[in-house]
This record gives sequence, C-alpha cells and structure tokens, in this order.
Amino acid sequence: MKKILLATTALAFSAGFAAAEVSFSGQAKMGLKYDGGNEKETTVHSEAVLYVAMSGETDTGLAFGATIDMIVEDNGDLANDDTTVFVSGAFGKLSMGAVPEADENGGLSSIGWDDFGGDLATDDVAENISGDELGEYLDFGDYIEDSDVSFSLSHNVNYTYAADAFSVSVSARIGDENVDSAAIGGRYNFGDAYVGLGYARHSVNINDALPGDIDFDVDAKVVTAVAGGTFGAFGIAAMYSDGKVEADGVAGEANIDAYGVRASYNMDALTLTAAYSESDVSEIGFGIGDQKSYGLGAAYDLGGGALLAGGIGRAEEGDDKETVADFGITMSF
Repeated sequence: MKKILLATTALAFSAGFAAAEVSFSGQAKMGLKYDGGNEKETTVHSEAVLYVAMSGETDTGLAFGATIDMIVEDNGDLANDDTTVFVSGAFGKLSMGAVPEADENGGLSSIGWDDFGGDLATDDVAENISGDELGEYLDFGDYIEDSDVSFSLSHNVNYTYAADAFSVSVSARIGDENVDSAAIGGRYNFGDAYVGLGYARHSVNINDALPGDIDFDVDAKVVTAVAGGTFGAFGIAAMYSDGKVEADGVAGEANIDAYGVRASYNMDALTLTAAYSESDVSEIGFGIGDQKSYGLGAAYDLGGGALLAGGIGRAEEGDDKETVADFGITMSF
C-alpha cells in the first residue's frame, strides 16, 4: 500500500501531470450463501474489489479520465471487472469501454448480501431483456457452441448530455461484424424522484461463420420504462420492459415482458427491503420459460464503512422452484 501511495503522490506532483489525480477506493465482502435447489448446499463466498479513478483537465477546461475495477473472488485470480475511458465538457460526456447501455437509465438494486439467486435474483429477472442482458436470457450460446464465433450485446461507446434535471444518452456496439446493437434513453429527475424511458435494437447475424447448415439471424426491439424515488424513510424503484424477438431460422417470434419493483424502509441504522420481479415469454424455440423471483432483505450499518446484511427469497423458473438465502458483511474503504 505504501508503494501505491508513493507512486500516486509522485504522479500528482510531477510537472507533466500537474492537473491529474489518481485515487483508490475499494470494497470487500464475505459471508454464506444457501441454494435450496437439488443440491441444497451452503457455500462460503468472499471477494475484494479495487477501484481506481484517474482524472485530469486540459488548459481549455476539457475533462478527461478513466476508471478501472479490479476484482478477486474466492481467493482466485485478479481480473478486470470493468474499465472505462472518457472525455467530457460543455458538449456532454463521451465514454468508451465498459459503458452503460443507453436504455438502462434506471433499474433495481439487489436485496440480501450478495445478489442471491444468481440469474434468478430479483433485480436480474426484472432486467432480463434491458441493456445487454437479452443475449444471456435467450441463451444464444447453445446455438454457436460448436463454432469459433463469440459475440456480446454489450455496448462499447456511450454519449450522454445532461441539462439540469434532464439527461439523454445514446450508445452502441461498434466494430463487431456479427452484431449491430444501439440504444437511446432519457431520464428526468425531480426532487428525490425520477422517471426514465429507453429503446434498444439488436441484430445478430453469424450465419456464414457457423458449421453445417445452421442459420442464426436474430433481431430484437426492447422498450424500457423506469421510475422511483425516496420519500422520507421510504424508497421505491420500479421498471418494465417490453420486447419483441424475431429469430429467423432458429426459433420463431416471441414477445417478452419483464418487470419488477423494489421497496425499502429505513430506521436509523437498519434498512428493510422487499422485491418482486417476473418475466413472461410467449412460446419460442430458445428453450426459455417464465421466471419469477421475490424476497425480503435487511441491512444494518455498523459504521465505519461496514454493513451487515442478509436476505431470503424464492426463485422460480417454469416448474423449478427453490429457496435461496445469504448472510454476510460488506466493507467499503
């Protein structure tokens, strides 16, 4: 740590970087997770994340910077969790790298200690088709697992312009010959409340790269609306997405609805949360089904950046149902 601080100090005071700043922060967590599925097992989980923020300003007032998130889970290897580079000014903010999709201008935060439920967590189910989550939800990988082709719906460029309480964003995935994906979204904040609306369109075509006679041509359109706010001790967040998928040569057509709500109540150091989410899909050949998730959570602020938290919930997919729970401590530095 001393070496890091010394290096940072040297950078900040060097003549070439007089206006530059590099800051470090972090988060760690440890606890227990219970999965009440077929295995009915309890596991230990730990992770630590180092956040690096770099910023500077040109002589003409143009701001620039980058953020890097490095993570280690369960004493594994150090991995890059997210890296973003940006420039900003009166024209707005242009970001590249791990950027948010423009239609994701609000969502649901997880309940419990570590987003229990995995892919069926309350926030994940509500966000099944917004942003870049659609590809994972439809399990595209089953159709291209025998090829050397990989693809993602994650965007790598985002432009955002904010004026007072209103902001608008556009984002896209650029440079991917197999994927054409773009989104636009707007958000309005009034007091401690907000509303937002977003639209995304995705097109995946990798027919020529697949073995045999497999065709993979998928087009999707998704509209997402969000709203929420804090009203005294109460907090509320809600979202609804409506999507249409056309999978020529693969499955057919599907209409998908995903929605959820999260409510919280704060009593001094104690915060109680409840959440419900669901996604409904018409019949399609991707092998997916309706999903539902709901649960209760509690968190107690120990002070100094430490938080004791846990939750219990129910996750359902088709006829499969399981109880999930977690309990642990998070630490912010």
